[in-house]
Parts: sequence; structure tokens; C-alpha cells
Amino acid sequence: MLTKHLASKKAFTLIELLVVIAIIAILIGLLLPAVQKVREAAAKTQSKNNLKQLALAVHNCHDQFQITPPMFGVVGTQVAGGGAGAGNNASFFFNLLPYIEQESLFKLGKDAARGTAIKGLNNPLDPTWSSNNGVYTLPASVPLWIAGGLTNPWPNWAKTATGTSWGLSSYAANFQVFGDKGIKFTGILDGLSHTVIIGERYAVASRATGTPSVGAGLWAYGTPPVVTSYDLAVADPIPALRTSTYSSSYWARFGYVNLAGSNAGWTTNTALQTANWNCQCHMAPEFNKTSTTVHPLKLHGMGSTISVAIADGSVATFSSSISSENFYFSETPQGGDISSDPQVP
Repeated sequence: MLTKHLASKKAFTLIELLVVIAIIAILIGLLLPAVQKVREAAAKTQSKNNLKQLALAVHNCHDQFQITPPMFGVVGTQVAGGGAGAGNNASFFFNLLPYIEQESLFKLGKDAARGTAIKGLNNPLDPTWSSNNGVYTLPASVPLWIAGGLTNPWPNWAKTATGTSWGLSSYAANFQVFGDKGIKFTGILDGLSHTVIIGERYAVASRATGTPSVGAGLWAYGTPPVVTSYDLAVADPIPALRTSTYSSSYWARFGYVNLAGSNAGWTTNTALQTANWNCQCHMAPEFNKTSTTVHPLKLHGMGSTISVAIADGSVATFSSSISSENFYFSETPQGGDISSDPQVP
């Protein structure tokens, strides 16, 4: 009787089986975009948290020294080049290490520490950081920078006994704010809540044409603000000014002015010299581009938005509709040009 009962059950037909498989495929197709959106939202949240921690680190450093770190120098000095502490010149991000739970790395010194991949400088939205395991190796020669121009050997400070590997950063600091000396919060006259200090970028960036064509955000990279020559390539040499701007695309910074003064050096077009925000270094971030199609000196929105840390310690989101003029207004700490764009706090 048992055998007869089992034999009477119908098996799935081929058509029924194919229908079930099709339904499962449709459900998976509907699920994958949802999973992707959840992952992207989590990555954005993590990046915002990283920016928040970096902004708080700037505040903690300021609390201790009553001034922020410079882009490259000694925290607390008011002397360009570091003054008496010139031998301890180090990058903005290196000087923040004690305030982002990296005190042991800080104690190693800048040369020993510089090749370390720091998780807090990894934006999960940035595929170039993870694909390089957070570390970048300098090419044999300085990539072409000056139009019509030159390739140079790296100065000695970039190739010491510790090698040529540098830790990457998916974030860049605002040169307009931190500059050569750092800044007191009381000097941010446009208001802390109206001034961007740190933003997102691809850790490794390139494009098919234009100079610079390649670059990378190296968190320990930088040179003091004194202009000398390759002849002084010792502990902290500075390339001659006419060949030095190659380094801009390897600093983890944005809003950089190549020469002294707000207008000098970047254009010979007198019609544009009174509009600082027209400088390529000051333009709004690039959005919705791959890492191989972006300007190495700019910030990069990995999608239609970009997250930035604000000087008051908050984190804001700018959309791709932000104008270059208003973005420049958000970069300047004391320009008297507070942005009218509603995205800026």
C-alpha cells in the first residue's frame, strides 16, 4: 500500500521547474539593487564618520596648541618653514595621528610611518584605496607636470632608506584654511559653520590628457613652504619653484594656490584674474566620474554627492549642482564671501 501511495504523487514537470527558476531569478534581480543600495548607504555613513573623526581631531589639536596643523610644518609654530623646529616638519595628517588613535604610529616619526595604510583614511566608496591596499609606490621619475616641460628625479626626501611606498588617503585637507602655518579658529572670519576643511577624493587619480595627468593622495607627503632648489636636497629639500608644482598632485590637499597671492600665477587672462574661483585648483568637485577620468587636484564626488567636514566639526553633503563659485566661497576661511548656496551650512 505504501509503495502504491508514493507512486501516485506527481513530479514537477519541466515547465513548472523552469517557472520556479524564473521566479527565483526575478526575485534575485529585485534583491540585488536593494543590497547594493544598502551597501552604498553604509559606505557613505562610514565615510561621514571618518570625516567627523578627522574634524574632531582638528579641534582637539587646536585645543592643545591654540592653532591647527599646517599643511606641512610644525604644529604651533608661526614661522614659515617650521622655524627652530624645521627638522620636525610633517604633513597635516601626520600631525593629526595622536588625535585619531594613532599615537604609536606618530611616535615612529614621519619617515618610518609614512608607508602605513590607515583605515580611518579609507573611504569605502573609493575603489582605488582598496585596490592598492592603502599604499602607493612612487614612479621612478616625477610625472610630467609643466606644459611642454620636464620630468625630474624625485628629491631625496621622497626616496630615503625607508623606500618609496606611501600610505594613501581618500580625503584631502583645505589648503585655503591650513596653509603654511595653520590657523586659529578665531581667524576663520567667515564662520566655522561656513568653511570646509576636509573633503573626499579618489586616493589615486588620473586622466587621459592635461597636466597633471596623474596623482595620489599621500597622507604623509609634503614640503615646507620655503622655495630653494634641488641643490639643497637633504632632509627637507624644496624643488625650485619653476619645477615644484608637480608635487601638488601627490599632496592630500585641495584649494591650493600655486604662487603667492590670491590671483598670482595661475592665469595670464586679466579678465579672470579678479575671479579667484575660476582657478582650476578652486573649482567645485567632479562628480559621477571614474578614478581614471578626474582632475588630480580636485575633490571627487563618487556619485552625485560628496561629503565634506566643516570647521565647526559637522559633516555636510554637497550635490553635483553646487557651482564652482559657491564651492570656492565655502573653501575660503576669511574671504568675506559666505556662500549663498543652500547646501552650505
